[in-house]
Amino acid sequence: MSLSSHDFSRRTLLTVAAAGTATALLAPRANAAPVSPPTGAPLAVTPPTASTMPELEAQALALQPPVFLLETTVPKQFSVSPASTMSITSDVYHTGTSSLQWNYGSRGRLVINAPLEIGPPTGGNGADIGANVDTLAFWMYQFTPSSDTMRIEAGRGSHTDAWCDVHLDFTGWRTVWIRYEDMNGRVRGDMDTLRFVAPRRAGTIYLDYILVNQPVRSNFPTRDRQVPFANPEVSTGANEHWLDLLWFSQQDAKPLPTPTPTTAQLADLATIEQAYTVAVEHNTTVTAASVAAIAKAVDGFGVPAAGSKGGTGRPILGHQNAIWPAAIATDLARLAPEAPLEKYTKEMQTIAAAYTSTTDSTLQSQLADLYVRMLQHLWDEGWDDGSVQGTIHHLGYQAGELYTSVWLMRDVLAQRNLLSHAKAMLAWMVGMGRMRQSTRDVAKFYNGIMDIINTTLMGMLGSALLSDSDAEKVARVKLVQQWIDNASKFSAGTEGGFKPDLSTFHHMGHYPAYSRDGFSGGSPALLALSGTGFAVSQETHQRWVDALLAMRFYANEINWPIALANRHPTGVDGLSLNGYQTMTQLGSPDGKHALDPQMGAAFLRLLPNFHAYSAQLELKSALAKAGVVAEPAPTGCQVMNHSPLVSHRRDNWLVSVRGHNRYLWSTEMYWASNMYGRYVTYGHVQVMAGGDPISNAGSGFVQPGWDWNRYPGTTSINLPYDQLISNITPVGEEMLLTDQRLGGGGTIGGQNGAFLMSLHENAEYNGSFYARKSVFLFDNRVIALGEGIVNNDRSHHTETTLFQCYLADTSVPTVDSRDGSISTLPYSNASKTRSAVWLIDPQSNGYYVPKGQQLVVSRAVQTAPDQGNTTTASQPYATAVLDHGTKPRGGSYEYALVVGATAETMTTFAADMQDRSTAPYAVLRHDTTAHVVSDRATGITGCAVFERSHRLTDRLVRAVDTPSVVLVQPTSNGLALSVTDPDLRFYTGPDKSAPTASPYDVPWRDSPGQGSAITVELEGGWTCATQGVTTRAGHGTTSVTVQCADGLPTELDLTKA
Repeated sequence: MSLSSHDFSRRTLLTVAAAGTATALLAPRANAAPVSPPTGAPLAVTPPTASTMPELEAQALALQPPVFLLETTVPKQFSVSPASTMSITSDVYHTGTSSLQWNYGSRGRLVINAPLEIGPPTGGNGADIGANVDTLAFWMYQFTPSSDTMRIEAGRGSHTDAWCDVHLDFTGWRTVWIRYEDMNGRVRGDMDTLRFVAPRRAGTIYLDYILVNQPVRSNFPTRDRQVPFANPEVSTGANEHWLDLLWFSQQDAKPLPTPTPTTAQLADLATIEQAYTVAVEHNTTVTAASVAAIAKAVDGFGVPAAGSKGGTGRPILGHQNAIWPAAIATDLARLAPEAPLEKYTKEMQTIAAAYTSTTDSTLQSQLADLYVRMLQHLWDEGWDDGSVQGTIHHLGYQAGELYTSVWLMRDVLAQRNLLSHAKAMLAWMVGMGRMRQSTRDVAKFYNGIMDIINTTLMGMLGSALLSDSDAEKVARVKLVQQWIDNASKFSAGTEGGFKPDLSTFHHMGHYPAYSRDGFSGGSPALLALSGTGFAVSQETHQRWVDALLAMRFYANEINWPIALANRHPTGVDGLSLNGYQTMTQLGSPDGKHALDPQMGAAFLRLLPNFHAYSAQLELKSALAKAGVVAEPAPTGCQVMNHSPLVSHRRDNWLVSVRGHNRYLWSTEMYWASNMYGRYVTYGHVQVMAGGDPISNAGSGFVQPGWDWNRYPGTTSINLPYDQLISNITPVGEEMLLTDQRLGGGGTIGGQNGAFLMSLHENAEYNGSFYARKSVFLFDNRVIALGEGIVNNDRSHHTETTLFQCYLADTSVPTVDSRDGSISTLPYSNASKTRSAVWLIDPQSNGYYVPKGQQLVVSRAVQTAPDQGNTTTASQPYATAVLDHGTKPRGGSYEYALVVGATAETMTTFAADMQDRSTAPYAVLRHDTTAHVVSDRATGITGCAVFERSHRLTDRLVRAVDTPSVVLVQPTSNGLALSVTDPDLRFYTGPDKSAPTASPYDVPWRDSPGQGSAITVELEGGWTCATQGVTTRAGHGTTSVTVQCADGLPTELDLTKA
């Protein structure tokens, strides 16, 4: 419906505003690199222009629509009905130093006459799911609760077009964000009046910082006990695990069976309480000086003195400033500074830790007073049972230490009759009712599960331990145990949590950074429950161990590859030691070892890469006493088709290959995060072997300066950065899918493997871009093939990158078999190879390039932006690419990568390739139907099958009836066969979603994979004793049919018939 008609129905607004969006936040954890979350539109978008709050108040009033800071005078737009009065008061304030005191009579009215300027949602461009919707927001304060409601009416003059009721059963400050689309009635574009209609009984309410209409991201406004009607999409949205606190509280209020505890259960509870205390207390040295420093910090947060009547002090904000208008945000943050919620709650944990670390009664009394001051101010500012402060997304990252501090201060709170209030707040904030959720609703249960495991699980356990009776405590701790076990089961589709291949999902994709923090933040809960009747299942325990071991396999040593960094391609992200430490202490899953020897060995190998603290050094000693030594660097080949990722390791190096497909997004882009990451999963082949310890930087990835068009292994269109940059807005995000099924790999014997990808760029950028790519990994040899490279870009070259290496030392050469050792800078050689060429990059990796390809080798200073487009730098790099030209039609490539090469080994490799009898590898087929490669040293033949083929080769593998990865290897007893269907088959046929649809909005997101039966025809007669496998003899051939599921390799041993 058009704006000129003045009408905006709820349907119109919801159609334009994408429901169910996600924000992301990664809080710093011990041993992990901190990253910063987006909180909506950037605040500092205008330079400071006001020097005082009255000046800022005048500027806010001049905005369209006006913003009312209510600092000095009652605005002329305000009026009240008879029997009501209003005035500016400094006795109560939230933002600034004053508020509006409204003394209302029964059904009194406060009227604001100002154009509301309602319009359709803004922002969002299809791929960007961060549309803004018109929202009413204000702060309100009461000294006395009311069981009644205050009606909000929006309309034209005296006519009411839309309305809603705000519940007033609270004391202290509250803020509400009410999307106009959530009101009753019909929202119109020409509304010019806002009315506050008082309850039946006379009273007083204080109002501050009224925004009659401020566009805000559509999924931020949240329902609570004040506005239970707001944003009903919360229950199905991507932030449900954060925002659905009202529903959680309703579930938590349901009766819970509480039989009398047994003696064993009571003993177990005592054990858990002791273990929980050990986990959350942090011993520290406490002196009069340190307590004085804490008191100064508390004063610095603007906490009112003990005994204050309330309604004053500095506001405590989480993401509430996301609704601040950009025009006044900078000045407002400076003139009316907030107390950040995360820092505030960390200070409360600091106080609690100090309190439990000293036995000095005087110091304890002072610390107790400081804690209670902070807690009561927190409540007065609205961080309380039943309140979401307008929006409460990512609360666990900001308030996690509040949760554990309540447990440590429970005796103090009980003595001061505050414990019941604190327990109610805690149960609300952690969403205790989530434990009543059924796993049958896959999307509701598993969405955001890693967030909760990381930031909230310990708070949930603490809340359960604070139950009013032992019987209730037993019942609630059981719920926590069951919740952990359910959360650790394999989730369907792309929902959060664990997958059968041990990838771990968040934001609808494999996300190591979130799972790392989940293991770090959640494992102490498993440890606290261990050794009791409330311990998690052996299956859960084993799953956490296996996922952590898989994680240390695809990282090297602690960094993970850039393709796994998702929206944080800084090069520094990686493992945390904490999960390995705690899971070692948990003992082995089978209960045979008090310290898990396998996890302990991994812990010891990783330990030298971190600044270890005392508990980790103590564990090191305990492991030594138990005879556990550090493991060697992992070796083998690991496939995760839910990523999709193949990780190939020998000695201390890692080759990682990553792609994407129609189920798994290509990359995650946010404003100022990974803005140039379009190509990062276009068949990325990264070698991590350099540095001490081995790292991304040591292996040649350094940004800014890095050319984001040229990730090694990828095929991409080389674009100027202003065209490569993501099409998102400051409040948006982008996780694009393709329409291609194939992107994944297979392994054989756990030692070697292959990868294939059918590349089709999303229509958001260039829908004419296609390619079929494969990578074969045999010991230190990696063979890369590409075929069917097509696009319509006439202005920019399409390239396949062999390598891009940062030159920390420009004297380190690039070696070219044609020109020798090259240390010149700049240097460039672009020519079509008349014969095979070999190269060695500055990281000592060799490249064999067959003849007939346009090879470009260069060494130059590159100027490029950083990953977030916040700065640029000029740095020296060495690169090599295969140039497919502009508007390629059926382009192709072939090259081999040799890890750890020398001029001598590459000379021998190239010479051996000239003779079929000595060639290290042979390409048996290379077209759009299949890529088939045989490896001489291992005897493996690898088949990347893009289309079913009745005549694949004339060798051992004759035909394959389904796109797949097939690997065969002769053995002393016959033949090893590995078949993998990388198509996860979460749906069949085409997806009718828009090409730019968010992964959160697709209908198949919670669908289980369907599996497949694949038939491979082999030369010769073969039999197989494996159950479920069928063989059928043909004319000199055998057809073997295997069942495949979940992207996992099916490996068979065949014997001669």
